[in-house]
Amino acid sequence: MRKLPTVDLSRYHRIFVIQPFNENHHVDEFFAAELRAKGLVAASGPLTMMPEDTDAVLAYDTRWTWDFKTYMIELDASLRTAHTDKLLAQARYYQPSARPRAPDVVVHDIVQRLFPN
Repeated sequence: MRKLPTVDLSRYHRIFVIQPFNENHHVDEFFAAELRAKGLVAASGPLTMMPEDTDAVLAYDTRWTWDFKTYMIELDASLRTAHTDKLLAQARYYQPSARPRAPDVVVHDIVQRLFPN
């Protein structure tokens, strides 16, 4: 995970998670639920549905594979300011093994690293 050194993420309370068009595993909903569990106001969906009072946008990209079942091997997430698109933080999960972690567990870990308090 990379977090930019001068950025205080405690200032950002309203987060919108962008749902990629090609992602149908509901990872955006996992992100929104985790952010709400941390006490933030969070919603997810297509970028066109972003509320006007959004402070930051969380975008992500996933990579899945199949080996007798479908599982996630990579998740790249970036947090940016909502209106100026300034990069605030990035996080990455990569585990190309046959013993994958569940997507909600991966999302939980990434949100904990982005918003530790």
